[in-house]
Amino acid sequence: MIGKASSVCLLWAMGITQHSHGSDTSTALSNLLVVTGNYGKPGTGGYPMRGHNNVQGASDFGCLRNMYPGYEKVSDDSARERWAKGGAFLRSNFPTRSAKVTS
Repeated sequence: MIGKASSVCLLWAMGITQHSHGSDTSTALSNLLVVTGNYGKPGTGGYPMRGHNNVQGASDFGCLRNMYPGYEKVSDDSARERWAKGGAFLRSNFPTRSAKVTS
């Protein structure tokens, strides 16, 4: 079926990604797409789905301790300058390194 299709995309979710062999299974799915020529053209690709709808949004919004919104590293001087130019914060208030979480 996959070998004869003009294009294939695969979507998978937590049942695969959180399984004890999830990394291997995700890699196998990606390899299947590669060997059948189903990456890099319209209607193809692999799409692991996030577990909860707000996980992606929170990450995009800048709720990661080592990233600004848009996945720009806090250690990147040019990213810090771009965010400071927005005027909402003083450059000196922007973190310059990742926070460490302790318990």
